[in-house]
This record gives sequence, structure tokens and C-alpha cells, in this order.
Amino acid sequence: MKKTDRALFEAFKAKDTRFDGRFFVGIASTKIYCRPVCRAKQARQENCTFFLLLRRRSWQDTVPVYCAGRNLRLAILS
Repeated sequence: MKKTDRALFEAFKAKDTRFDGRFFVGIASTKIYCRPVCRAKQARQENCTFFLLLRRRSWQDTVPVYCAGRNLRLAILS
């Protein structure tokens, strides 16, 4: 795992509000994506992929986790 991914996972694990809107987390096991402040059950590190920009091509068959809400849907770039 890259050093950057490790740092992003730590921010995700801590639910660090300073990172909200700066990256998104794709969860391979559940096929969802969420914001770093998401309060859903913590995903395993090996199931996480980090995106600075969320593009439909990257996670085309995933959906936002409920707590991400409408704001995350609006942030998706096509």
C-alpha cells in the first residue's frame, strides 16, 4: 500500500472532518463509496480504494452509502 493511501485510510478511520470533500473512499466488498467522515461500519484497509475525484468510470457499478446523501451524488463527475 502506498504511503498516501495509508495516510488517507488513517483519516478515514479517524473520521477526520478536515478531509471531508477532499477525497472519497470506494469499498470493494460492498460496492459503495463514501466520504471520509462516514459513520458506517469501518471497512478493512484492503477493501478501500481512495479517489481524489470520483468519476463515474471508476466506480460505475457502485452507489453512495446512505449517510453520504444527496451532496455526494452532486459531487460525482461524469
